[in-house]
Amino acid sequence: MLSRREFLKYSMLTGLGSSLAVSPSYGYTGDKTSVFFISMPSVKDRYYKAYFTSFVRFVQNFIAVVHDKDLLQVVVDSETRLKLKDVIPKQNFVSGIIPDIWMRDFSPIQTKAGLFKFRYRPSYLNQYEAKYLEDKYMRWFKSLGLAYQSVDLRLDGGNFNYNGEDSGVTTERIFADNPDKTQQEIICLLKDTLELEQLAILPEVPGDTTGHSDGMVKWLDKRQLGVCEFEAKLAKSVMAAISQDLKDVEVVTVPYQPQEGYWKGFADASGVYVNAMTTENAIYVPQFGMVSDKKAVKVFKLHAVKEVIPVQVGKIGEMGGSVRCLTWQLI
Repeated sequence: MLSRREFLKYSMLTGLGSSLAVSPSYGYTGDKTSVFFISMPSVKDRYYKAYFTSFVRFVQNFIAVVHDKDLLQVVVDSETRLKLKDVIPKQNFVSGIIPDIWMRDFSPIQTKAGLFKFRYRPSYLNQYEAKYLEDKYMRWFKSLGLAYQSVDLRLDGGNFNYNGEDSGVTTERIFADNPDKTQQEIICLLKDTLELEQLAILPEVPGDTTGHSDGMVKWLDKRQLGVCEFEAKLAKSVMAAISQDLKDVEVVTVPYQPQEGYWKGFADASGVYVNAMTTENAIYVPQFGMVSDKKAVKVFKLHAVKEVIPVQVGKIGEMGGSVRCLTWQLI
């Protein structure tokens, strides 16, 4: 979590001070205000053009249900902001140019030890494009004035799940992405840097281009791990990895209704409910207009200690991700 000083600095730099002022409780001991971001595709972006309207609807749905102590900020360029000024409240806008929507993957990873920026060079992207995206993003991120530490390791944010205390989950993709290091070196680097006592390395889901763990598991609290209801063979290998590396962790089976489609090489993420996002106050669970939606929410509510808030994703899941992939929380 950010210190009070860092949060106030961010507030001043981004102009959030006025919007935070409406919450008189902020700043008192025990207050849990959280800020999280979504990167809006530009109106000039051809790559996401077919989904632009669906994305706007997703953001509107999110704003409508956001917890009263959470602050959703939409990063937009000037032209896009002008186009959306009548459909998205101005207090939810933050100016910036981030040339991609999957903020989770190239943003810093936060643990109790601090903010850590890993190298964004995924095998599923052209390396020149990945560097360009990372450089543009970091220009925006550095404007926030927050302290962070660079880590010489290739790791997407979507491939690290943290329980908020002492444990993390990633997949075997991290080994393939860092062939210059041994598996033990990678594990030790992650544990030491992020100050983890436990780290589970899961097998990848067959057919998943990204190899991310946030399409497989979700921490429901510090000792309960939601795991997709995989078919028997994959479930057995996932459970073996969890049992080996995570002690005193209860596994909770979460509904899983994967679709067969692909979009630009990425598997449809509709029906993947573990791709939920957690703030200090709530867990935001994706909803896809499927029969399994209510069942998934019921499972989260039965086990999670925070408020569970469903978020209608619509067609966005077809692109290969949903709530967690598209967000990054600052505190």
